Amino acid sequence: MKNKLIENIIENEPYNEGDAEYIKSINLGIPIHIVDISILKKEIEELPITYRTILKLVDTGIEVISELSDIMGLEQRIIEETLSGMSMQNLIYDIGSNIKITKKGKDALERMKLVKIKEDVLNNISINSITNKLGLNDETYNITSSINHSLKEKEDITEEKILQRFDEINQLYKEEQINLQKQYMETKHYITEAISELQDIISINKNKIIYDCKKVFLYYKDETMVCRIDDMNTDEEEIYLDEIYKQYSVNSNLLDVKYIKDNDNNTINYLADKSELELNKKILEEDINKYKEKRNEMLENKIMGEYYTNRFLLDEEYKSLLIDEINNFKGTIYIQIQNLKPIIFDEEIFCTLKKLGSNRQEVNIICIKNSNKKYIDRIKELRKSNINIVEVEEILDEIIMFENKFAIIIYNKIYNIKDKINNGIIKNIYTMYVNQDILDKIKESLILK
Repeated sequence: MKNKLIENIIENEPYNEGDAEYIKSINLGIPIHIVDISILKKEIEELPITYRTILKLVDTGIEVISELSDIMGLEQRIIEETLSGMSMQNLIYDIGSNIKITKKGKDALERMKLVKIKEDVLNNISINSITNKLGLNDETYNITSSINHSLKEKEDITEEKILQRFDEINQLYKEEQINLQKQYMETKHYITEAISELQDIISINKNKIIYDCKKVFLYYKDETMVCRIDDMNTDEEEIYLDEIYKQYSVNSNLLDVKYIKDNDNNTINYLADKSELELNKKILEEDINKYKEKRNEMLENKIMGEYYTNRFLLDEEYKSLLIDEINNFKGTIYIQIQNLKPIIFDEEIFCTLKKLGSNRQEVNIICIKNSNKKYIDRIKELRKSNINIVEVEEILDEIIMFENKFAIIIYNKIYNIKDKINNGIIKNIYTMYVNQDILDKIKESLILK
């Protein structure tokens, strides 16, 4: 793959929601409890042939060691050692010089199996605090640091509630052993073994919460918010969406979408026709689908050509694009942006800008003044590294331009929400342009500053 951004585009392609307008995507954390427990298990084994023979003989009245030795044709010493082991497992007991069979011995004889009680530990039992789904050992979760926000637990997973799920845990425990035996069979190393069961849960050793990262796509449709969750079956998605909407109704920050006051000054200054942007985006998505089916260099080049065309950028693409281009671009970079914090407080971007300035590559930045001390210190560091920075009182169009390659124009869009009177949702859009006339005008306006 000659350009990592192709995979980034494909991974973050949003669902097509018909006439719904895509707002953004976020990584939402789902709370999962990972539990370790100490248990008593019933380990069921086949009775050894010597055990079965002795139990049958004792049960029919052959109770003297010497008689058992004669009938079985084994030395008396061997019979005594075997009886000692059987006694320790409470299968037989002695009355004077006679051997008697216990109730456990009779039960084992009927089943031709021996039940042993042993201590054991079950690790990594997972309990989803939204769906209440319980899993054992083999569940995989996407644990990442790039989670925007997380759902709150729908129900606390306490020790008492874990103990109440004994039957479910026992069933999973048995199914896991069955699946393991099937795997052995497939590899031609299949050994039939009895399935162990739980006898009791002794204690809860660990109950730790992790967050499984799910990508949630946000849309605006019919004056309200619509969500979709990536790579999830319909029934499971419905459970999550119900909880997302419930929690979002009392906390708009959950989806990282802010409610703001609506006013008449939110007119968007389109630098290109929106229909053209949507058309190019549609063409790109069609080619991505072709590329998924049949990957080749020709389609890869075509996608990259369309990527550097008028289109909307997804949130993850925006960050990836900046890092990739700032690291590799050799021409002059122009940045006109209201809030410089996301750039100068991102260590990777900040250090790269300093390196570019030290290497005498031209970087011109126009930004809104900020009196925060940490912000001022960062600005000073960049200026010491020969980065040209001009602070102004007002910026309308936010632009990041890589000379004559392309430009990114950032703007906000306001939606009215019918259940939020005089409020709206702010939507950040990143749009790329390669039209040379537009680039020249942007470059000229930046230089005039």
